Amino acid sequence: MDRLHIHRQPRVVPLRRTRFVVLLALLGMLALGQSTARAGEFISQDLYRLPPGETLRDDLYVGADQVYIEGTLDGDLYAAAAEIHITGTVTGDVFAAANSVIVRGPVGDDLFAAGNAVWVDAPVGGDLLAAGGGDVPGLPVSSAEPGVHLTERAQVGGDSILMGGRVEMAGQIGQDLHAFGAQVQLRGRVAGDARISAERLAVDPETRIQGMLRYSVPEELKQVDAIAGQVVYEPPETEERPSPLMQAFRWGIRTVLVFVGFLVLGLALGRLAPGLLQRPLQALQERPLETGVWGLVAGILLALIPLLSGVLVLFTWIFWGLWPALLVALVLFGSVLLLWTFSPVITGLWLGERIRERLGTPLPVWMGLALGLAVLVFLGRLPYVGGLVYLVSFLLALGGLLRGPRVARSAQAG
Repeated sequence: MDRLHIHRQPRVVPLRRTRFVVLLALLGMLALGQSTARAGEFISQDLYRLPPGETLRDDLYVGADQVYIEGTLDGDLYAAAAEIHITGTVTGDVFAAANSVIVRGPVGDDLFAAGNAVWVDAPVGGDLLAAGGGDVPGLPVSSAEPGVHLTERAQVGGDSILMGGRVEMAGQIGQDLHAFGAQVQLRGRVAGDARISAERLAVDPETRIQGMLRYSVPEELKQVDAIAGQVVYEPPETEERPSPLMQAFRWGIRTVLVFVGFLVLGLALGRLAPGLLQRPLQALQERPLETGVWGLVAGILLALIPLLSGVLVLFTWIFWGLWPALLVALVLFGSVLLLWTFSPVITGLWLGERIRERLGTPLPVWMGLALGLAVLVFLGRLPYVGGLVYLVSFLLALGGLLRGPRVARSAQAG
């Protein structure tokens, strides 16, 4: 038995299937009632059931409150629901997102499941990626016990990545196991290596790992010596909390950097695109309250844009593939991020004009911008209220951008 003691932070193992992240985001939209799919069967209703003895030879896209796969699905399953129960057979991949995902029937290829409770009680031919709850406050109550659970009947042909508040692995893993959670319990068999990171780890004496066991918990376990050919213990690093003086220094440096960044951006916009700042500034100066109401209404509508953008990304993915869909998502996200980034400059310029008026002293425009940004950045860096300050700034700037052209036309007509 080789026993190593390594005092460094465990290296994070990247997921093999990055498409899981993209598909998991898209799964949530399937339950909202879209009505098309790529070369497959699409279902959107309160309850979907593939009855026992029935075979569907196609990919299935389903969004429902409850999904029951009791027959045979000869294809891939993409499902988003409150509860998903698979007691039949799926020959392809399974992508499932629900409060409860219960798999009691065989899956021919990969299984990707996310929910408050994820239970795997059947063979999985390919890889398994499961994310679940368990000892995580705020999650909804599930009909099944929260967490990620692999029972004795679970046999995974490939790698397994298990993440959750509670992770229980009692099955068999054909290759490597990666388990990350608050509570992790092992009492199964792993043909490859096992990597465990947990706050509490319980290992059954009958657990067997043919490769290396690498684990990170607050205290080293003694009873794991006999379960693996090699054991590596990596104590988690504890980050020392800096002194109050150092915290204040870091806060000040960060605040100055944010201020300088906004100031440089404002000066650049004032020189390269003055109309982009002048029109919303004019709207804010004329009627700040009305402009704020415009921004509030637009902000409420903007909250629906992720849904609408998601639908657009979904349709792009269906008809043109994953990479064009990712490009569309990047453009849409970048546009909103750009608007959010510009908003403090607009609001800071307006605050600067108000400060100049109150002082009654002729100051250069750039100095007014600097004063306004200084007030905005300082308030935005305060704990608890900073987020609200930036949100109000964003809504005011958004309202100014919307009302700006209208105010400009009225001024020209007058």
